[in-house]
Amino acid sequence: MNFRCRLEELFTKNQQLREQEKVLYETIKVLENLLRAGLCDHCAVTEDHMWKKQQEFENILQQNLKLIAELVNEKTTLQEENKKLSEQLQQKIEYDQQHQATDLESEEDVIPDSPITTFSFSGAN
Repeated sequence: MNFRCRLEELFTKNQQLREQEKVLYETIKVLENLLRAGLCDHCAVTEDHMWKKQQEFENILQQNLKLIAELVNEKTTLQEENKKLSEQLQQKIEYDQQHQATDLESEEDVIPDSPITTFSFSGAN
């Protein structure tokens, strides 16, 4: 359950970062277009602002890559845990089926309405 909560939290954070990344990307494009149009060729403030936005964009991109790596690692861990649990479940099912068959065979050896009762010992997991 803790893995699932963490996974949901990371997924939500990733979505937020992606949205921020889109906004920053669009802002950069607008500023680049203004510069190309010659409206702000000599405007140091705009260039500085664009540079800062580019840095923010790159930082968000790095955060996204880090978050994706964390999600991939967590997914791998969960898949391995799921595989182990599936194997344990399959072993338990096979064990139970074998003992159920053994119990049925031992019941066949009992005479109906016999005063002698059979005892079965169930094995611990």
